[in-house]
Amino acid sequence: MNWAANQGKTLPTVLAEVEISPDYFTVNFTVEEPSDCFRAEVKEDNGSSWEDSCVEVFLQNPANPAEYFNFETTCRGYLLAAHGPDRNSRVKLSQEQINSVVRTKQLASVAGNLVCWGMTVQIPPSLFGLRTFEGVTLRGNLYKCADKSKRDFSMVSTDFLFAVRRFSVRGGNTFCSRSETFLFASRNIFLFAQQR
Repeated sequence: MNWAANQGKTLPTVLAEVEISPDYFTVNFTVEEPSDCFRAEVKEDNGSSWEDSCVEVFLQNPANPAEYFNFETTCRGYLLAAHGPDRNSRVKLSQEQINSVVRTKQLASVAGNLVCWGMTVQIPPSLFGLRTFEGVTLRGNLYKCADKSKRDFSMVSTDFLFAVRRFSVRGGNTFCSRSETFLFASRNIFLFAQQR
């Protein structure tokens, strides 16, 4: 990655498989990170998830493009979810709303200096006031962080568009420093990794 703060560091590698159906927007994250980038301390929903090893989904609200939602899931499966027009005016989702987000975790394992874990997040259309994602285009990005790990880093995917359509345009590859937009039909894969 070309961000100056990340130069010369071994960064986590994140694979994100994304799928959209009428009933869910699904992201399956697979993470491999150096042990000094890993942290697992948060023990509740709507806690400080960004402090732990965390994967995040940011989506513009298709019913109200002036606001966006953030879904920040820790490696242990705890979720912080909120919406609002900017980063300072956030309204957290209720526990009932958070419970509607299906989270499936792959327990962490250690291989040498690497911690490997996974998280699948399934977001229902009801959180956006919609009955279905059919015919809806979603715009957003994916993010990986762990602000209170022993080593500071930040990773973000390129911007993307998602839509339930009858055709498929494949896109999204490695992490880059410029903004790109991809149209997504039914499934796509993004890789966050440091550039070499």
